[in-house]
Amino acid sequence: MFADTCGLKVSHGALQQGVERLSRWMDGEMEAILKAIRAGPTVNVYETGWRVDGVNHWLWAFVNQHFTCYQIDRRRSSKVPLNILGEGYKGVLVSDFYSAYNPLARR
Repeated sequence: MFADTCGLKVSHGALQQGVERLSRWMDGEMEAILKAIRAGPTVNVYETGWRVDGVNHWLWAFVNQHFTCYQIDRRRSSKVPLNILGEGYKGVLVSDFYSAYNPLARR
């Protein structure tokens, strides 16, 4: 894409370093987004298959009125939503009733 649109040559290593640097810069933002999602009155949750270097993973989405958190994880278990929302989430959980959401304290 960079070569086609801008005439730039970018190595895979440079892209990886850029993503890692961006991740460090955004670290505080992730915590703020998680705090806002956990404090919200509702959260929509969904997970779908996602391949990383040919290995099966899951892309989890946690969405409220103002924020979205994506989590890519090898697991498709309740540990992922429990980690994102916490065991004490008191809001309304909107889901497809996948069993991984059952352990959450929710309406």
